[in-house]
Amino acid sequence: MIVACAVFILGVVLQTISTAIPLFTAGRAVAGLGVGLLSVLIPLYQAECSPKWIRGTITSMYDQKYVFY
Repeated sequence: MIVACAVFILGVVLQTISTAIPLFTAGRAVAGLGVGLLSVLIPLYQAECSPKWIRGTITSMYDQKYVFY
């Protein structure tokens, strides 16, 4: 997850320092990759850390929040 956060931060930095559209677009792509990585890794981390009796509820609630908000 730290690597995914670093990828996202790199994308944000690229967007912030951009003075032209191509660099801004590259920053958006890198930040989108970071968000995509996090949206895959967070449910896996939650499933590994949560107790057996609540594991399904936690991961499904994350997925519902991700879809509806």
